[in-house]
Amino acid sequence: MNLHHFITTSTLIFFTLFLFQQKMVAQNLDWENPTIFESNKMPAHAEVFPFENKKLAEQGDRNNSKWFHSLNGTWKFNWVKRPQDRPQDFYKKKYNDKKWDDFQVPANWETNGYGIPIYVNQPYEFGPLN
Repeated sequence: MNLHHFITTSTLIFFTLFLFQQKMVAQNLDWENPTIFESNKMPAHAEVFPFENKKLAEQGDRNNSKWFHSLNGTWKFNWVKRPQDRPQDFYKKKYNDKKWDDFQVPANWETNGYGIPIYVNQPYEFGPLN
């Protein structure tokens, strides 16, 4: 291999690695940048709710519909550090959850004392709901 060929090959490898590294830095900045809150997602859309009649639809309050059931409220909650530590058969109707905590939904369990926050580069927008 002559010197010219060696320099050309080395230069090509250097620029390829440099461009690859720049692309990786750009990608890292996207997911580490708190001002970027969406990427590669479908556009926002209007929520659709089917009311059982025109009168209820015109009122627009889905709470009055027999087809609406809010999941907000108090739920039984049991947090474990590892999935292997989860209670067995917790999904069965006769499972005893009396030792589980009462947890208000909607909420974020990390801001309510369970586990640790995953997104630690920014504080949560809202504190615990007490």
